[in-house]
Formats: sequence, C-alpha cells, structure tokens
Amino acid sequence: MSLVADFGSSTGHAYEKWGAGSRELAYHEYLFLRRFFRERKNDLESVVGAIVAEPHRRLREEVVSCPVEQVAAPDPVLTVRALCAGEHLARLNPGHPLTRTPLGALLRAVAGESVYPARLPLRRCYHDFDTPENRFAKFVLEDLEERVRALTQQLPRSGNYLNPDIEDVLVRLGRQSSAALEDPFWREIGALRMVPVSSQVLQRKEGYRQLYGLYSWLQQVTRQDYTALELADLLETKDTATLFEYWCFFVVKEVLETHVGLPLGCRPIVSTWPERQAVERGLELEYGQKVFLWFNRLCPAVLGGVDGRDRSLGDSYSRKFRPDILISRGSDLLVLDAKNKGRKAASMFYGEENEGRVRDVGSDDVNNMHAYRDALTGAVGAFALYPGENRDVYRVPGATRDCEGVGALPLRPREDATVEPQHREWLREMIESFLGCER
Repeated sequence: MSLVADFGSSTGHAYEKWGAGSRELAYHEYLFLRRFFRERKNDLESVVGAIVAEPHRRLREEVVSCPVEQVAAPDPVLTVRALCAGEHLARLNPGHPLTRTPLGALLRAVAGESVYPARLPLRRCYHDFDTPENRFAKFVLEDLEERVRALTQQLPRSGNYLNPDIEDVLVRLGRQSSAALEDPFWREIGALRMVPVSSQVLQRKEGYRQLYGLYSWLQQVTRQDYTALELADLLETKDTATLFEYWCFFVVKEVLETHVGLPLGCRPIVSTWPERQAVERGLELEYGQKVFLWFNRLCPAVLGGVDGRDRSLGDSYSRKFRPDILISRGSDLLVLDAKNKGRKAASMFYGEENEGRVRDVGSDDVNNMHAYRDALTGAVGAFALYPGENRDVYRVPGATRDCEGVGALPLRPREDATVEPQHREWLREMIESFLGCER
C-alpha cells in the first residue's frame, strides 16, 4: 500500500519541506547536533565509552554435547534423556567420579561393568551482547556518521559569521563517530529491527540514555532529501495500528476473491484526503452469491420496537460497534478484527525477550470477540487478526464448522509486506469454512 505518512496521529512527528537542496535544512540539522554535544556537555567518546565499558547484556543458555570423560557432574534430567534417546555407552575408568553416582551404580549392576552414555548433554550459560538496546546504539552511531558525512558535503567549509567553526565541529564529529564504530564490540551486534522505546536501559543507563536523547532530538529535524536511513525513520511515523488494519483488509479481500471472484461494479477503495490517503470507513463491496465485504462498518444499536424497526444483519442489541472487517453471506456474518498488540499491552510488543515478536493473542482480545459474536445479529463467528504466531480457535458447543465460534488467527506481514504462508492458509480455511467451500 502506497499510503503517505500519517502526521496527524499521536505516533507521528511534524516534518516541514522547504526548497529542494536548501542549505537551511542542513544548517538546522547542524545546529541540533552542535547544541546536543556542546550545550548539553555530551561528548561522543565518553558516551560510547560508557556503553563499551559496561554494555547491556542478557544471560543465555544452551545445551552442548560433551564426551563423558570431560563430565564430572552431569545434569540428571539431561542424562536420562540421553539414555532414552539410545546414546551409545562407554566404559568408565575405575577412578572416574561417575562410577560413584547412583546412576553409575545402577548401570554397573545391569551391564556387569562400569559404563555410562558416551556423550552427555550439559547446560552452558553465557552472556550475549546482541540485545535490542545495543542494536539501537549501533544504529544511532551509524545514522550519526551518515548525517555528518552529508552535512560536510552540503555546508560551506568556511562557515559564517555566527558559526565560523562549522568545518572543525563536523570534522571532529566525523572522526568520533567513525572511531566509535571501529571498536570490536560492535562486530557481534546485529541490525536494528525495532526501537525498544519501553526499555529502561535506554531511558536510564549511562551512554544509552544519551544516544536515545540524540535519536529523539534528530526525529524533529526538518529535511527535504532523504537517505535510506532517514526514509525508514519517516515511514515509522505512520499509525501502525491503522496500517495493520488496512493490510489485514487487503489480505482478507485477496483471499476472499480467490473463491467468489471480483466485486460487482467499480468504486474507489482508497479515498484521498488533503492530508493523507485512507481506506474509506464503512466501505462495502458486493460479490456474487450474496457475499458482501465491509471495512469499518458501523453496527448500530437497534432495540426491537423502540425505533420502529427490527434488527437486521449486523445490528447490535446493546451498544454500537465498529469491527474492522465483516464478511456476510446470506443471513450469516463473519467478524474479523485487527489487533496490533501483544499478550498484555501494546508496550509488550517491544518486549526484550522476543525482540518484539508476538506469539499469543491477548485474553482481552478473545473476550472482545465474544462481545461481537453475542451482540451482532447473524454473527456466527468472531476472530481477532494479530501479528503473532499461534492459531487460537474455540468452537461453540454443537458447531459443525470452524467459523462457528471465537478466537484469534495470526496474520503477520513479512519484510516484503506479504503474509506468512501458514497464516494465509489458516485464514483461507476460516473463510472457506464460512462460505461453505469444499476443496
């Protein structure tokens, strides 16, 4: 989807465009950097030095296989697993400490000699420095190096009356940023995948908090010509929850049309507003076989006999609702609602443990699906679409189809914006179940 950035939402920053190639833009960015490093008394060498001297780390654990001769105190559970897996047995020397263990005595009684599994699995703990916080610090340093290189080419070397030392400042910053990235510590740090904004390390720990402050400042800089890194920053100002809703709608539309064909008639799906583009709220697409697809349709609260009419398909008997996606066939309704958050809250989406990867849907989201299915007329099933991994479907008692119930379907985009194949297959099965398709 070629949707422009949503600068009006709470997730966006205001950017201003001036004349192409204008030096004022570069000069403003230079002033940001100079103020940060001079007036705030931040020195890049000391900031990076604080990180390298005491980097953020996390304890990892792995299981390795070792020859029995090198093992003095094996893990009992892992040893039993090795025996159950059929590991070959080896003779032990008479003085080996394993001959005096209960398992060693048992094996000697059975085999008639001192034997033990030839290789034993052992737990090994080690510190890993490839954390989201260190990836973020590396990204900021690389971004700073790129910015300084661009400013050096755009700004006059002689400076001006107010800033005669422009060249000296940029040369010093360029040397410091390049020298910082030459430290061997950064070689084992991977590429940034997400900004861990909820991390207390970035907000409090020495070195990290200064780079996080620099990153936050630089998001406010006006610019016209975007580098690849800067364009990525700009794209991140979109309202990700809304974008996920749009993406889910087009995925559902594509899967649906593989079974019922293209919609009848022709009407615009994306409306162009003065400030941005958006999928129309209340969009209705009609297909053959009495099939309809809606996006953000308002489901009003209609109390039978109060307003003079009976409730029709999609009406609510209690409160009004606006689910993200609705599919109807005849008098049946399937509710699909996009949920862009993790297990507990939106902040968990940036969790350190899984580097932002959500696995399970939140219980509150499943509860919301119960509300949709109970309140909306004709709703046979309601399912959350979330960027996770696990399928979570609950059939109602007596159901004959998977679509008759509530739950959640994972729908996570890949780097090229296509859907994960397994997730698309689960969505296809759910829509086929609702349409009564047979393969």
